[in-house]
Amino acid sequence: MNHKLTIFSFILMLPMGHALANCQLWDARTLGTKTNIIRIDINNQNVFDNRLSAENKTFHKLVNKLRIKTKRHVIVRELLFKVGDPFDWRVLEETERNLRSKPYIKDAQVYPSQQCDAGVVIQVTTQDDWTLEPGMALGVSGGKSKFSAELQEKNLLGLGKGLELKYKNGFLRTETSIRYDDPNLFGSTKRLSLRYQNNSDGDLKQLRLENPFYALTTKRAWQIDVSDWTLVNPIYQRGQIVDEIGQNRQQMSANTGWLLRNKQRKYHRLRLGFTTDDNTFFNSEDYLQSTLPDARDYTYPWIGYELIQEDFIERTNFNGMGRTEDVALGHHLTVKLGRDFSLDSTFFEFNHRKGYALNKHNMVTLNGYLTGIHNSHGLLNTHIGFKTEWYYFQSPNKTFYISTRFDKGTHLFAEQPQYLGGETGLRGYPFRYLSGDHVWLT
Repeated sequence: MNHKLTIFSFILMLPMGHALANCQLWDARTLGTKTNIIRIDINNQNVFDNRLSAENKTFHKLVNKLRIKTKRHVIVRELLFKVGDPFDWRVLEETERNLRSKPYIKDAQVYPSQQCDAGVVIQVTTQDDWTLEPGMALGVSGGKSKFSAELQEKNLLGLGKGLELKYKNGFLRTETSIRYDDPNLFGSTKRLSLRYQNNSDGDLKQLRLENPFYALTTKRAWQIDVSDWTLVNPIYQRGQIVDEIGQNRQQMSANTGWLLRNKQRKYHRLRLGFTTDDNTFFNSEDYLQSTLPDARDYTYPWIGYELIQEDFIERTNFNGMGRTEDVALGHHLTVKLGRDFSLDSTFFEFNHRKGYALNKHNMVTLNGYLTGIHNSHGLLNTHIGFKTEWYYFQSPNKTFYISTRFDKGTHLFAEQPQYLGGETGLRGYPFRYLSGDHVWLT
């Protein structure tokens, strides 16, 4: 019986073995030829490549041994293609971006390595990033000090899951928190995020479960987000607390989305959702006689539209040192409109972002937005503004950066004024020194 099984297995392998035997290195001149993917080779590397002399010291070997390398099946789950799919260069590019967006992946390359009679062989090479982050920080900004201690693992047991334990004595409150993120729940495309904070002024509990648009061509998506937060909002003037507003906020939002159209690397999406936002207010122990805002209880359905233009460039040392990152230059537009019929209130959001690579040394990003509420009394808690950023890449390791941000607020909620001070980069100014409705910061 064993001999028959061996012979049968050998016969089954003959066609594939013959196909792979007639292979040659990938030739870009065959790019327009229609073919299928017949094999995927995965090379998931550790943080350091000990085959390189520069990364073969005792320190590099020790780092590799101290951590668990990303599991092969975790990399496979993030691929946007499989054996048997038609070869599509665009899908390979998006898969690279998808892998590099993971906090545990430092760099990724996805490319065709061999052209065979039966199809093409795809090579997937990833390099892990160091993800265990024990930390302790002590700092002063605007005359106020902060201290934090945390233990964060972004690739728990090499499975791509995140766990964070944190203590923070910050500017506004003392936090003790735990957070868990699972980007592939039970091996699926669903994502789970759990968060709990025990704060000096209350607690925060949050759950998010979603099946996102994990690829640009994904047809359907949905999301459920529930949170319950009790906090105290300190109100500042000239860097001093002059009032406090206690707040109980319970939110729930659920939505589902569809890909409407996909043409010329432009992706149009539609979302339908429902949101409840219940806010009640209380006096803090230090300000028992303060006047409180009226309770707010919004319940509304909404419709949203999103446009994504697929246009990216690769940069190294952009937001993280040593990481290869994909910077979006294409149009990204989101529009959202909701209506609470019982309160005669309309909720609106508009956001548009676009980047421009002027040349190999200069890049500019522009972002404009409008968000707020309109009711029978007019605009409420409305923000209109823009942000402009200029990057001058002097060398692979040096970047000159300038940003300008403007925000005009109208009838803002009492617990949400705008601030400028040491915490926003104004050197020599106290924490939250200036307050008001409008902000201009360069």
